[in-house]
Amino acid sequence: TYYAATAEIRFPFPFIPEELGMSGAVFADAGSLFGANDLAKKSATNLVDDSTIRSSVGVSLIWNSPVGPLRADYSHVLSQADSDDVQLFRFGAQTAF
Repeated sequence: TYYAATAEIRFPFPFIPEELGMSGAVFADAGSLFGANDLAKKSATNLVDDSTIRSSVGVSLIWNSPVGPLRADYSHVLSQADSDDVQLFRFGAQTAF
């Protein structure tokens, strides 16, 4: 059983030309995972069955590059479980269609 919620607000950067494809975002994430069966616990490397709510807020830099959207996120943890590995920075890429 799990639940997850995300809220994000995107905005253009002032004084940066729109044709460069740069924008920013602020976000908030929350969720939890609990009630895992024995098979899931055996196949996952770090699955702890805990209903603690995990939440974070952060900022993003988004670039609509010629090869597809690139994104760098920096987050701040608001709540976590004792067993969580915290990831403060994330880089992501998507393909363009």
